[in-house]
Amino acid sequence: MRSGEYVFYKVRLDWGQGLAYRVRFGETGGAGYTSAANVETTLYSPLGRQVDSDTSAYTGRTATELELASVPIRYANRDANDSEVQRQSVAGWYYIAVKVGLPSGATAMPPTPVELDLTVAGTPEAGPTYVTGSADILGEQSGPGTERPVAVSGSSSDTSWVAIAGIGVGVVALIGIGVAIWFVARRRA
Repeated sequence: MRSGEYVFYKVRLDWGQGLAYRVRFGETGGAGYTSAANVETTLYSPLGRQVDSDTSAYTGRTATELELASVPIRYANRDANDSEVQRQSVAGWYYIAVKVGLPSGATAMPPTPVELDLTVAGTPEAGPTYVTGSADILGEQSGPGTERPVAVSGSSSDTSWVAIAGIGVGVVALIGIGVAIWFVARRRA
């Protein structure tokens, strides 16, 4: 890699799998360089959110290594107390960014050899089940071709509370309209 460049790699993680990786920035023969460049690696989720990053100063005189790892990807991670774990709740393509920054006080360093060691661990697991819902949603018509995917995380109660809440909101709205009509009719009389 040349100074100022970013390189991206993508790794597919299924439910239940995690990854660990190490980026090694090799020696460039820059024994005469007195300035340092910033090297960095960042792991991004399939939604483009930063999961974690690691950074260090790099002179080219000796090799520098950066390491990161993810937790196993699980639907329940979205409920974790740790925001890094929450961002690891979707299976799909995870992206690894590798950067060699511009050195301070110098125009550029010789090209930097970069090695990426990567391990994907864990046995793929079943993720959430997606069902097709055809019930009316806020007054929309249902019928052929209007089905929408609905995520079900393991119990039918997850979708039933939405229906109950929708009915409750509708009843409250009807009561409000009825009270307003009653007040208007009473003032006219």
